[in-house]
Amino acid sequence: MEESFKPRSLSISELFGDTKNLYKIPKYQRPYKWESEQVEQLWDDILESYENDVPNYFLGSVITANSYDEPNSPYIDVVDGQQRLTTLMILFCVIRDYFPNLNLHDNLNPLSVNIDIIRSAIIFNSRASRLRLHTHSSHQSDFEAYILNEGATKILPPPYKYQIKNDQEPKF
Repeated sequence: MEESFKPRSLSISELFGDTKNLYKIPKYQRPYKWESEQVEQLWDDILESYENDVPNYFLGSVITANSYDEPNSPYIDVVDGQQRLTTLMILFCVIRDYFPNLNLHDNLNPLSVNIDIIRSAIIFNSRASRLRLHTHSSHQSDFEAYILNEGATKILPPPYKYQIKNDQEPKF
């Protein structure tokens, strides 16, 4: 009998680089709500842990479950942690768009993250998005158009705070 709850400690590389890890934000989850303060806090925490050589920075819990509405889907539902996963995916897309030659020719350090690794964290096998949003009918297509598609983050104007309402459907 398979364990119903099996905690594991994963690196960001394992979270987004493993062939078994394709994520879906299911319909029952709230839409993406993080504002610049939460994004900046996550970035500051990651940067601080890097600068202080913290070997194992705790990013937070990510809880997944097999998809109940699509039992044969390769995607697993994100039950908790979707704001962090979505923010990391946006960060990967920004890095891809603004640093297209990131460590491209760094053959000396086998642990360096290069643009190919970033791209594979966004799209698996050049075919499947690592993260799909199903919280609203237009979320996945908006996410693809404004974030996932190559170059999309360079043309997306940042929203002003007054345009973001906490209790309404997001407008991308």
